[in-house]
Amino acid sequence: MIISARRLASLGIVAAMVACGDRAAAPIANLVEGQGAVSREHGGKDAAAPNGQPFVLGDAARTGAGAWARIALRGGPVLRLGADSMVRFLPAGTRLERGEAGAETAAVTLITEAGAAVIEPGGVLRAAATAGGQRYEVTIGRAVIQREDGPVTMEPGGHLVVAIGGAMIERVDTPPPAPPTPTPAPTPTPAATDPTLAATVVGRGVTARTGTDPARPLTAGAVTLTPGDTIKIPRGARLELARGADLATAIGPAELTVGGPGGALVAPTAGTTSITAGASDVAVPVPGGTMTVKTGGAAAIALGRAETTARVERGEVAIDGDVSDAAARAGETGVLDRQGAASVRDPVPTRFDVVVGPGDGALIHDPSKRVAVQINFSDLCGGAGTLELADRSGSFAKARRIAGASAAGFYATSGATRYKVRCDSGASKSGSVRIAGDTGAAPVVRTAPHTLVEADGRANDVYYQNRAPQITIRWTEAKGATTLKLTPAGGAPRTLTSSSGTYVLAPGELDEGTYTFYVVSGKRTSPPTTIRIAFDNAAPTAQITAPPPRADWSDPLTISGVTAEGWSVSVEGQAASRDASGRFRAEVATAGKDAIAIRLAHPQHGVHYYLRRRK
Repeated sequence: MIISARRLASLGIVAAMVACGDRAAAPIANLVEGQGAVSREHGGKDAAAPNGQPFVLGDAARTGAGAWARIALRGGPVLRLGADSMVRFLPAGTRLERGEAGAETAAVTLITEAGAAVIEPGGVLRAAATAGGQRYEVTIGRAVIQREDGPVTMEPGGHLVVAIGGAMIERVDTPPPAPPTPTPAPTPTPAATDPTLAATVVGRGVTARTGTDPARPLTAGAVTLTPGDTIKIPRGARLELARGADLATAIGPAELTVGGPGGALVAPTAGTTSITAGASDVAVPVPGGTMTVKTGGAAAIALGRAETTARVERGEVAIDGDVSDAAARAGETGVLDRQGAASVRDPVPTRFDVVVGPGDGALIHDPSKRVAVQINFSDLCGGAGTLELADRSGSFAKARRIAGASAAGFYATSGATRYKVRCDSGASKSGSVRIAGDTGAAPVVRTAPHTLVEADGRANDVYYQNRAPQITIRWTEAKGATTLKLTPAGGAPRTLTSSSGTYVLAPGELDEGTYTFYVVSGKRTSPPTTIRIAFDNAAPTAQITAPPPRADWSDPLTISGVTAEGWSVSVEGQAASRDASGRFRAEVATAGKDAIAIRLAHPQHGVHYYLRRRK
């Protein structure tokens, strides 16, 4: 096994501390407070660290995923460790080995590969291993790293990378500040109240802590917070922050640190925080990098054990990771793992196969079973709106939200997707999109089905495809002349007579709906029996004879087929000619298109789309 020189040095120091006996036993730091997995490494072994845990020379303090800790150092400064972080207490000082460390009310000096780093009160320094070496970045406040070649001042956005051993291999400074105005306003100190920050508490149990002071309860309503305050929000409560047009809402259980002017609005450490960037970009420091909600955007940022996600509802979120970068648009989910690798989930299409009106119950026939669908709500909303997509169970409790100026799109896959459109103006409408994997090659059923129903007390579901069914009602126990009492749901009863106990109802005589009936024969009466007649929405409404589902296209392309009675046909918004037998034909231009939608509509049975794709 190969052990690095740095690791050998650490092991040597630990061994020396153990050998020194009582001289090494004097605590040099204590765990003031912690949440989640906080541990102490002592003598090469890890153990959970309770509040009040002392640390001696050679020890290390660690936090796990989603955890944090506050450690009082010898001399008074309080060091705050973020999630997945580690510091080691050495004779030369406290070394930051990975993760985030921040100074609370007094400056903290840490030992790094780059040199001694002085973190100013309220500042946070992040360390992460990269392919080039160790990267250091200030996410909040400022830090000064003392190097042999001179001090390096780092502010939010700047970073440096050093090779193991201290050689600097990269340095990126923050952009130079804009020229000051003739009478610049003084910058408030971290301990001062930010007059531009409006905070509101909803619910009970929310607490705030300033520096090393004990946590204080916050009553419901408007509250005053100090930049650098740590806020804990229990389940059932929430905190709303506003700085100008920029908003942050954290719903419990959650924890965050309140930022100040010129810095982060919030720095979440647990739970979910929703950010709305009204007038400027809002940068949110998270484990592994920074997520920036761009001006006009909105996203819910959730910290997990292994990664942080940003579900983007509006606009865009830029993800600046320690390892890689990415950008997520409305409807997508930006992901940043704790090592700093960025990615995007739930991609949103930029080109669409089918455009659907809000409220349409559209059934899309496509063998690929993955269709780029756009919901166009310009007529409904007269402007901007938000598309909400239910989860696989049909619930909107945690709906995926996609905002747009006049439309929003998504990839629909096999099965049904329920959706709602909520207009900024207040109007709303619900609908569903269902994907079927057939090709549209099956012949259309043009004859009425025949169904026999026995008067035996059972419930009967009768589905038909294109023509209303013929229903025959029979009671086998009847003798001689009989009387049928048939009552539609919510309607007036009908009485029919028969000499045989059998009743034949012609196609269409019974409309869609539910009916209850019984048969009377002499002094005997059959059990009440129900019939429910419903249209089979999954049935083929058309047979597409040309082109095949995937084929080389000519320009123009001829679309032909046959449809059932009562259905209108259009292709790419152009009405198709249709004869008395239901045969239709249309020619469409194909330049720049990879998919063509054949739309069939019926006044009672909804809308179907048959897709044809370029080979």
